[in-house]
Amino acid sequence: MTRILVIEDTTAVREGIVETLELNNYEVGTASDGLEGIQVAREYLPDVIICDIMMPEVSGYDVLQELRNDSKTALIPFIFLTAKSEKVDVRRGMDMGADDYLTKPFKEQHLLGAIKTRLEKRAILETQQLRSLSQKFVRMQEDERRTLARKFQETVAQPLAGLKLSLHGASRLDPQHLETTLTEVQHLADEILARVTHAVNDAWPVILEELGLLPALLQQFETFGHQTGIQVHFSHLGLDLVFVPEVKITVYRMMEELLSNVARHAQVNEVQVSIWVEDQIVRVDVEDRGVGFDLDRTQSIQGISGLVGVRERVAMLGGEFEMMTEPQTGVRVMARLPLTTTVTVEETQLAPQPHIVPSTSAGRAHAQLRNHAAQSLVISIAEENRIIREGLKRVFEGEAGFQVAGEADRREDVLRVVRDIHPNVLVLGITMSGVSNLDLLQPAIRYLPELRVLIFSNQSTDIYLYEAQRSGASGYILSSVDADTLIEAVRVVARGDSYWPVPMKDESLMQRLNPHQSGNPQLEALNSLSSREREILIMIGRGGSSKQIASALSISPRTAETHRTNITRKLGLRTQGDLIRYSIKHGLVTADQ
Repeated sequence: MTRILVIEDTTAVREGIVETLELNNYEVGTASDGLEGIQVAREYLPDVIICDIMMPEVSGYDVLQELRNDSKTALIPFIFLTAKSEKVDVRRGMDMGADDYLTKPFKEQHLLGAIKTRLEKRAILETQQLRSLSQKFVRMQEDERRTLARKFQETVAQPLAGLKLSLHGASRLDPQHLETTLTEVQHLADEILARVTHAVNDAWPVILEELGLLPALLQQFETFGHQTGIQVHFSHLGLDLVFVPEVKITVYRMMEELLSNVARHAQVNEVQVSIWVEDQIVRVDVEDRGVGFDLDRTQSIQGISGLVGVRERVAMLGGEFEMMTEPQTGVRVMARLPLTTTVTVEETQLAPQPHIVPSTSAGRAHAQLRNHAAQSLVISIAEENRIIREGLKRVFEGEAGFQVAGEADRREDVLRVVRDIHPNVLVLGITMSGVSNLDLLQPAIRYLPELRVLIFSNQSTDIYLYEAQRSGASGYILSSVDADTLIEAVRVVARGDSYWPVPMKDESLMQRLNPHQSGNPQLEALNSLSSREREILIMIGRGGSSKQIASALSISPRTAETHRTNITRKLGLRTQGDLIRYSIKHGLVTADQ
């Protein structure tokens, strides 16, 4: 049903308009003054707004201007309905962006006609915008396909052609030169693998799916720092939630675009980033102290490269996006995204795991396997790619003292293999179908404490190594290694030692991967507030006095004042102005509230 908001301070007029609209099957919301009208419009998001001009404190002109400056309400058709009938008044209203102007007293058919016209024009405009967006999407899709095709032509097709030629050539060589040529072919295969991995990571942040939001952000900031020389000071709290994919990718792409703008325009060597979760809201705060710009002269965010898409992504999730800047003061961006899940990583890990009890037949099979293997090292392989699985088997089966028993190509089969085979070493691909397998380590080790797990992966960054180590892996081997190195890694973990491909350089990374680590005392202080204290802080941030807060919450002024005192003590602040600035800085309220 079409929703219409009526903003009118005269009760009789307002009720008459409401009656007319409801009789014509419109859903109607009302406001009795301009300030209330602004608030209702932002919450109600009507299809049409009908507004009086002459209202106390906040006029209809003020309402129009405020709503046109808000991205959520800027495109809602706005009709003035007023007793001001002079041409200069009509001209002023239309110049400010009103869609129509009706004068009192009005005829019912004129009002209904104006509404119908505005709705029809809006439908046409939305259709045109949809068509334009569809065309833009098709162009972007084709551009992306062209880019990917070119990249894979250079990254995969051409090197593979060279690899094939080398192999053909090797078949004609005498044994003396064959070994050298095969070594060169291996190096070429390693180069192709490295190029493909890099291309895949460029196209899509696989770490986001494999390890989660926090590790993905840490890697993003590290890469950004290496590429630009700009240091990201990152503080965070509460990033232990299992974020839905839409929230994860929105935060990731938002940071990608914001940091890109910092690198292009800010002229700084550092940037502050804070991301925390509070009251089911993901809050993002990015601030540089660079050259800034005149937002009024730019007129809107539309003139700032890339940020339109960021704002649209946030809006699509029902979030809010705000930017503040002035010349020579830098740029500050704040965003709030609603969180749609409350399951935490810790809860997932600590949840009762199904107790795996080997069946009698499985136990007999295990005993027979052990007797047959004698002193052999029993190795199971869990890897979804058949070619890789076969390659691992050939390497292990060609080694004296190794026996391969048990394979899994799906996550749900990994624990079954551990249960049925009781291997000495499980060689485990780090992901299957884009989902991390690291969460399988603890249930597997709980069932078989002597089990040693060697992670097999093509990702070499410290973040992957630390996450594997933290999950309980005994070692980590890169998919690009040669057979001798792979065999050595299995032997090392089998005898109870650890195997890691490179020394882990960043000793602070383990602490930063802690989802409850902040690095920002103010965020930690904010997290220490109770829900009632945060509620009161928001009301203070909006200018509320202790008396007003007490009335709104049905508590005594003394209790409200006690809460205020506790808040200032916890946050290390002193005055009401400090509390207001703190509320704005941390995105609890916006500057215009």
